[in-house]
Amino acid sequence: MRSGGLSLLIGFVAAISSLMLSLGQAFGQTDTLQLNALTQEGDLLLDERTALEPLQQNLVEQGDKLRAEEKSLRAEVQAVNDGINTFNSTMDAFNDDAKAHKAACTEQTKEANDVAACNERAGELRDRAQKLDAERAQLIARQEDINKRVRGFNATSAEFNKRKQEGDAQTSASDRDVQEWLTRVREFFLSSEFKTMSAGVSPIPACDESSIGSLGTARVAQALKQAQTCLKAMQAALR
Repeated sequence: MRSGGLSLLIGFVAAISSLMLSLGQAFGQTDTLQLNALTQEGDLLLDERTALEPLQQNLVEQGDKLRAEEKSLRAEVQAVNDGINTFNSTMDAFNDDAKAHKAACTEQTKEANDVAACNERAGELRDRAQKLDAERAQLIARQEDINKRVRGFNATSAEFNKRKQEGDAQTSASDRDVQEWLTRVREFFLSSEFKTMSAGVSPIPACDESSIGSLGTARVAQALKQAQTCLKAMQAALR
């Protein structure tokens, strides 16, 4: 009887041990599934960010180039405007001189000296008029050229702004996806299940309290890489 009772007790303990082991394995599998799911999602998000980086870099470079071109164009436009203002002032002075000459040198001028002086002055005015005509033509050409370049710049800027809006929208959508993922990752990191995982492996620097705690303040791209480093390190440690 005693022998039979002992066998029954041993069988009962073995059954309990088997049940506890089974429950432990199921519990661990659930945690591992969550770890793997978050890691796989993190890989996809990293791939998405990697694909966006060349686009964003190109937008930054083109934006810098356009700002430099705009600055240069503004300086040239100002130079043309200054040239026009100077020309107009010179033209006003010429017109005043021409009027004074006309008033002084009328048909009634009789003295030979006065006639000679008037003719000399008329020659000077003709020379000035020719120079002013040439300068006017140059200013018109400069103005037409700068206006053409400004129109081209405006068209390029409009196309750039459209692409930038599209690129910014893609980045914003990616940021939202990453933030939502980071929220779930932080919850996982703070869970008792993750703490149990951590206790069963060698210390992982990327998963220490300081690293996990900084996820909330790090920039989106940095937080993504940082969290993914921890998840992958934990995956490797559990293999």
